Amino acid sequence: MLSITNETSQSVDWRVELAYGDDMWAVRASDDSGVSVWGRGDGEFVVRGTRSLSPGDTRTVRLRLGWGESGATPLRCTVNGVDCRLG
Repeated sequence: MLSITNETSQSVDWRVELAYGDDMWAVRASDDSGVSVWGRGDGEFVVRGTRSLSPGDTRTVRLRLGWGESGATPLRCTVNGVDCRLG
């Protein structure tokens, strides 16, 4: 599950970059038309909102993962270029 909270006073577009081991072959957003997901190869994926996030709002997206032997926890995660809090 991925949750993004806008803690600013203005609407923002959001983009999450996730890096997994290179055996992660798929990331999909379950039942969510307001999100796009694409892979860049070698276990790297981008999840982007198709609508801005209003001030104080939180967006939660359930992700479906497909991987080999590596764990399902990302090795690296950023939201709009800032490190994520994992856990």
